[in-house]
Amino acid sequence: MIVLTFRIASYWCALRAEAVREIVPLAATCRVPGQPEILEGFLNLRGTLLPVVRLAVLFGLPCAPMPSSLILIVKGEAGSVGLLVDEVESVTSATGELRRIGVGHTATEYAEGELAVEGRNVALLGAEQLLLGEERRRIRELQGQVQVRLQALAGS
Repeated sequence: MIVLTFRIASYWCALRAEAVREIVPLAATCRVPGQPEILEGFLNLRGTLLPVVRLAVLFGLPCAPMPSSLILIVKGEAGSVGLLVDEVESVTSATGELRRIGVGHTATEYAEGELAVEGRNVALLGAEQLLLGEERRRIRELQGQVQVRLQALAGS
């Protein structure tokens, strides 16, 4: 299995490479009053408004985006979303079997399991498991609000 490995705070994680559409540098995002803490904001990526999720906050880890932070654009059944990460390591082959992730691991509820990648155990995150249905619904509502505001600006 080919995976993209990345770091969130002190945790190394991976996504299946086919789920990652692209990697972009941290850019200014549009914030909306009342947006949930897990949301960094919305990124205008070549005319498409994408929500950017702070994975560190989602996992209950300290979140302090740095200029070197990156956004992974991940495609899923519910559309694309940006994931804010601290560092991207590589695209590589995972070795061995997918194992059940340890109880109490930060990413337990978001992970398909754990893999050995380049001598390190990493949590293989499931792109579709990262957000709850209610979180996706609320983010879509906020995305619509931002879109309306941007269209109003364009019409001015």
